[in-house]
Amino acid sequence: MKIKDKLVNGIRLGDVKPEPVKKIAEISAAVNAEGTVLLKNNGMLPFRKGDSVAVFGRLMRAYYKSGTGSGGMVNTEYVTNIFDSLKKLNHVVLNEEIEKFYDKWIKQNPFDAGDGWVQPWSQKEAVLDDKIVEKAAKESEKAIMIIGRTAGESKDNTPDKGSYALSDEEYTMIEKLTKYFKNVCVVLNVGNIIDMESAQNRKQERQARLWAYNKQIGLIGLVRAFEHGCQNRFEIAEYLEVTEEFLEECIECYRNKYGICKRVDNYVVYFIPQLSVMKLV
Repeated sequence: MKIKDKLVNGIRLGDVKPEPVKKIAEISAAVNAEGTVLLKNNGMLPFRKGDSVAVFGRLMRAYYKSGTGSGGMVNTEYVTNIFDSLKKLNHVVLNEEIEKFYDKWIKQNPFDAGDGWVQPWSQKEAVLDDKIVEKAAKESEKAIMIIGRTAGESKDNTPDKGSYALSDEEYTMIEKLTKYFKNVCVVLNVGNIIDMESAQNRKQERQARLWAYNKQIGLIGLVRAFEHGCQNRFEIAEYLEVTEEFLEECIECYRNKYGICKRVDNYVVYFIPQLSVMKLV
C-alpha cells in the first residue's frame, strides 16, 4: 500500500491538502518573543518612538528560521526578517542609505541556501567602509548589527570562524560600529551558542596595540621622521628604531582610527592613499 492510500481516522492521506496549522503564525511569534534572551542592555533598549536607527548585517534581509537537515526542511508560507518587521511596525526611523547599500550588495552576493538540506553555518558578510559607517552615525542615533548562524543535522557546529567563532568580517563590523556609534545593539539570529567573548578580547588587544604604536611611533614620530628627511618606509622604520612590519601595522591602525588624515600641530599626516606628511604654512 502506498502512503497516500493509507487511512488515518478514516481519512485517506492522499486527500489531505498540505496547509499550515491554523494560528501557527501567532503561536510562533509568541514562542519567538518568549525565547528571545536579552544578554546585556546599557540603556539603549527599548527603542523610543521616532528613534533613528541604522541596521547592519546581511541578515537584515534574511532570517534563519531553523537548523539544517530534516528539521530545517519545513514548509512555511513566508519567512519575515528583522528589517522589514521594523519597517512594518513604523516605530523607529530607519536609515535609508544603509538599506540601499545592503540591497545592492545582497543582489550581487545572494543568500547561499546550499542544497536545501544543508547550508553554510553563516553567510558572506559585506565589508564596511569607514566613510559609510561614519556618515550613518551622523544621521542615526543607534545601530543594530545582526549576526546569524545555523547548524544541525549533517552540519554540526564547530570551533571554526563563521560557526562558533566570529568571522573576520563580523569582527571588523563590530569594531567600526562601536568606533562611530555610541549605541550599538547586537542581535543574534542563532539557534546555537557562539563565542562573543572573543570580540571583547579582540577589542582589548586592539587597544593594547594602539598604546604600543603611540608609545613607539606616534603621530609626532611620523612628523619627526618627515622633518629628518626620511623618504620611504624603510628609512622611517630605521629612524624610529622599529621594524618595517611594526610600522606597517601602526599605519594600518592609524588609517582605521583616523581615516584619510589627522592634523598634528602645524602638520597634516595622511594615511590615504599612502603615508605622507604635509607642513601647513
